Amino acid sequence: MSDESPSTDDIDPPRQKNKAAAELGRRGGMKGGAARAANMSQEQRSDAARMAAEARWGRVRALGQELESGGLGHGVFVFTLEPDEVAHITQTTIAGKGGLQSLQKKLQRQLSEGSAVTFDNAGLGQLIRYITQYRDGGFQGRLRHAFERSLRDLLGF
Repeated sequence: MSDESPSTDDIDPPRQKNKAAAELGRRGGMKGGAARAANMSQEQRSDAARMAAEARWGRVRALGQELESGGLGHGVFVFTLEPDEVAHITQTTIAGKGGLQSLQKKLQRQLSEGSAVTFDNAGLGQLIRYITQYRDGGFQGRLRHAFERSLRDLLGF
C-alpha cells in the first residue's frame, strides 16, 4: 500500500440530480403536510401547531435573554411599523404602573412622533421577553402582532 493520496482520476465527480425525480419528490412533499393533517385529530393538529410556534419563538426568546442581559454588546435597533402595526400599540389604554406599562408608554410616546421605534439591547430584550413569555395577555399579543414582521426581518426567518 502506498501512503500517497489518491489521484484525481480515482475521485468520482459529483452526481447530477435527476430533475424529474426531484420534481416528483417536491410534489410529494407538497402533498405530505396536507395528507398528514387530514389524518390527525383537531387536538393533534393544535398540538403540532403549538410545538412549531414554540420552536420558532424559542429561538427568539433565547436571543431576547441574551440581549436583555447585555451579552451581545451595544446596539441600536430601529423598527419602522406599518399603520396597522402602530394601531396595535397606540389604540390601547395604559392601566397600571408595571414594567409592561412602562414599555407601553415608551412605545406610545415614540409612535406619537412617527412610525419608527428605537430600542437598545436591553429594550429589545425586554420586548422579546414580553412577546415570548407572556403570550396570553392582551397587550402582549398586540406587541407580537405589531413587531412580528420587524423581528422576522431582523432575525432572517
